Amino acid sequence: MRALELARANEARSLELRAATSLARARQSHGRAAEARVPLAEICDWFADRLVTPDLLEARALLGELETARASSGSRSRAI
Repeated sequence: MRALELARANEARSLELRAATSLARARQSHGRAAEARVPLAEICDWFADRLVTPDLLEARALLGELETARASSGSRSRAI
């Protein structure tokens, strides 16, 4: 979390992307996918019309996983 804060404070977007991706993966592995999605989505949105890098592709893939998990957990909640 500290790395993400430092990257934001320094407007180091590439480092922010890497930190958000790492944080999202850590939260996902601890069953906290909902918390993982927000910071990652914010930085991915910032990169929307900018240079596509391997880090961005990885982040977007993870974001897709998190959103899929969110959608499937939402449908399970409604079914119960």
